[in-house]
Amino acid sequence: MELRTKPPNRRDIDGLRAISVLCVFLYHLEIPPFRVDLFFVISGYLISRNVLSDTERGRFSIQRFYERRIRRLFPAAIVTILGTLLIGALWFSPEHFKSLTQDVVAALGSVSNFYFWRGSHAYFAKAADPSAVLHFWSLAVEEQFYLVWPSVLLIGRRFLGKALPALILLLGAGSLFAAQASLATDSAGAFYLPAYRAFEFAIGALVIFAERRFVLPASAQSILAALGFGLIAYAVISFDGTTAFPGANALIPCIGAACLIWAGQSHPLAAALTNPVAVRIGLISYSLYLAHWPLIVYAGYILGDGAQTIAAKSSVFVLAVASSELMYRYVETPFRARNTSLFPVMGVAAALIVMVGSLAFLANRQDGWPWRLSVEARATVDLQRFGFWPCTRSAQSKCAFGAVNEKIGIQVIGDSFAEQYVAAFDPAAKRAAVRGEAYTEEGCPMLVGLYRTNFDGTVQCRSERDKYLAAIKRNTSPVVLSQSWLTYGGEIHSELGHSGSDASWIDVWRTGIEDTIRDLGANGRRFLIIGGGVEPGCRSQMSRFAPGPLWHAPSKPCPPVPVETVRSRNKEFNAMLADVQERHPDQVRILLPDQYLCDADCPATVNGLWLYWDVDHLTVAGAQRVGKLAESVISQFIEDGNEVVVGPQPSSGQ
Repeated sequence: MELRTKPPNRRDIDGLRAISVLCVFLYHLEIPPFRVDLFFVISGYLISRNVLSDTERGRFSIQRFYERRIRRLFPAAIVTILGTLLIGALWFSPEHFKSLTQDVVAALGSVSNFYFWRGSHAYFAKAADPSAVLHFWSLAVEEQFYLVWPSVLLIGRRFLGKALPALILLLGAGSLFAAQASLATDSAGAFYLPAYRAFEFAIGALVIFAERRFVLPASAQSILAALGFGLIAYAVISFDGTTAFPGANALIPCIGAACLIWAGQSHPLAAALTNPVAVRIGLISYSLYLAHWPLIVYAGYILGDGAQTIAAKSSVFVLAVASSELMYRYVETPFRARNTSLFPVMGVAAALIVMVGSLAFLANRQDGWPWRLSVEARATVDLQRFGFWPCTRSAQSKCAFGAVNEKIGIQVIGDSFAEQYVAAFDPAAKRAAVRGEAYTEEGCPMLVGLYRTNFDGTVQCRSERDKYLAAIKRNTSPVVLSQSWLTYGGEIHSELGHSGSDASWIDVWRTGIEDTIRDLGANGRRFLIIGGGVEPGCRSQMSRFAPGPLWHAPSKPCPPVPVETVRSRNKEFNAMLADVQERHPDQVRILLPDQYLCDADCPATVNGLWLYWDVDHLTVAGAQRVGKLAESVISQFIEDGNEVVVGPQPSSGQ
């Protein structure tokens, strides 16, 4: 059966949109439980219905389809992005405004789902604050769906005819199977990537064929609606942050949404969806979805813990609804009502994307526009960056520091726990008039023969390790070894087999350190090994450490950690380092961070400055504290290490 007339407007679908957006909004407000996913089912139904009905009436135009999609989605999205950038410019520190501008460029390019998926695998992903445009990932998935789905329907209808539903079912099943399988290996990919979300669109599309094939009596419509409400309610009540999602669990709310769409709007339960309040929220649901997340993020940034109060959450809710109503009336509706062709609309959209994207790119390249802050505030901001910050581009390592135009005089190798000490060694290297090079890779053991298992970056780690060790071997400058020694556990192994298969994790580290000294220590090269670090007693939102142009609530105090706790944690590993030093007394020195970060206890802040950038990485302020208090140790190490040089040193360009 084909549809020869234009499909009617469905008030019940507006009501279903209201349920979907409110569930997302309340979940993001951390009002439990409210974790369901309905939007893609609704889109799959509506887009497929429009394409098929227009095709069957001989009125489908691919240009008209995309012109309507641009007018439907783009105006409200660009207004949201501009508003988000404006608020970020007024409140964010340069470092975090720079990060926001990078996120915005991805959102403008409709690739934010791929961007955030890739970012989720970055070493510091868990420590990163939520992006104010994170929610654009789902809009990107929708837009990518629009690029492909009309062609699937048109080609499938032409060549398969009545078998088109079978194709959609097959595609949906393949997507669901792939999503479920990827949850164990790449849960972020299952969440963000369109191939793993296609089954949700397919479920919506299949409802169209069910409607055409089966004419339901009133009683069956009521039963179907009750089942739909029940499945959605079950998902709302039982799903939480630990629920594996999407995959098979997503079928529960998705089938619930499909049941409600199939049931139609003439059954007794339809009043829950077709009442004026539900319909109105459904109509503004797109604008509400766009507006709610930036308001939640900025409320948390500006108000701090105050954003968790009932009053603050209520205010965010009211402000989001009011903003959405205004955007629906004065942005969405006027642009949707216009009658034009694809190319003028696409041209205007492209021009605005280029303009806003260029502005964001410029702010990113200019380091987040530090000119927005006073000189004093800028100095504070620089001290609250990650300790790796004072870097210059290098041809041979990840970072050059110190007197970058002079000869190499100190080298740092390790993971991010080596990176954090660049700010500690930078002043000493400048005073000694030598260049420092930091050979680092986050999450990677960077000692001779060591590798990490159960890690998707193992191949890259080995490659970077061997490249950097070879670069160090070409000179005789002193070397600093630093790693997150205590966090890798049993994932660290030696490919040289020196430590034995039953060796403890400390024995494996000892093997790697000894092999590194043996491999790089020709001509008496000096090594400074940095011992176990200090973990603060809490973690605050990183972006709130540093000031922005306008006031925001300070981070809550973090209790100091007893120095005995820190030294007990590091005792066994540091004892091993002391033994290594005894074996190589002329070459090895040890620096223990707790001697400089702790007194009677280990504070997280000093003079209002946070020493830790996240759970345990140092800020510039924290690293400089180590560098200042250990100044004599570091300076003597650089001086003695460069007296050992045999033969000519590489020039600054090598």
